[in-house]
Amino acid sequence: LGGKAMALDGPFERFNRFVDVGGSMGHFLYSVLDTYQDKKAILFDRPPVIENAKKLWLEENGTFNKASDRVEFVAGSFFEEGSLPTLEDGDAVYMRYILHDWADKEAEVILSNLRKRIGNKDVTVLIGESAMPDRHTVAQPAVIHHIDMQMMAVLGDAVERTPSMWKELLPKVGFKFVTIYPTRSLLQWVEAVPV
Repeated sequence: LGGKAMALDGPFERFNRFVDVGGSMGHFLYSVLDTYQDKKAILFDRPPVIENAKKLWLEENGTFNKASDRVEFVAGSFFEEGSLPTLEDGDAVYMRYILHDWADKEAEVILSNLRKRIGNKDVTVLIGESAMPDRHTVAQPAVIHHIDMQMMAVLGDAVERTPSMWKELLPKVGFKFVTIYPTRSLLQWVEAVPV
């Protein structure tokens, strides 16, 4: 199920446009656009990544060419607020497997930049990360705890956040935690709105 489950089980249908922040080549964005064929999107990533992604979307035999007329490409860095895409009312900005790479300090910078870019627009943020449960009991750890340990071993300060951790982090950077959407994959969507 993977990407298709992430697209189907998330709350995407209600939004006008999708903004994939850190979307790499656009593999997941294509799955979302294939599922919601009346929607448009922005693919945002670093300049060299966007140049490579355009080949998959814009070339005649490109893997994602079928949806190329519904995608805008924006190159920049989520560490630079001014380079983030211009947002519109009704947008869903999502980051899939992005913030788990970063400690709270860097995650706060990324989310703060996004919050500034949103301004007073009616925009929802969806954070797609592994479904790490809150740890209120002692028992056999779920597979996700093993992934959390691997992330810390490989990336140092990386962390799979629990619902409690999201509820603590989001208000620090101007967002309100709304809910979590589980999917038929290891990913869950954390919904947040600006306050």
